[in-house]
Amino acid sequence: MISDYFINQCLVTINEDGKGSPISKLILSILTTISEMGRNQIRERQLEGVKLGKEGCIYKSRLQES
Repeated sequence: MISDYFINQCLVTINEDGKGSPISKLILSILTTISEMGRNQIRERQLEGVKLGKEGCIYKSRLQES
């Protein structure tokens, strides 16, 4: 098991006995969800830019190596 210690926030993900506290699980799940949402937004903006680039003949996909 990997245990993380957030010193400034006084948060330990796993106690010495190997069990996680409910609060730390909640905080980690919230942070994971926020991170996933941010990544999805980046991907959406990237795909939108590629689409606009293809319409304007600016974007070209990578060349296929033979």
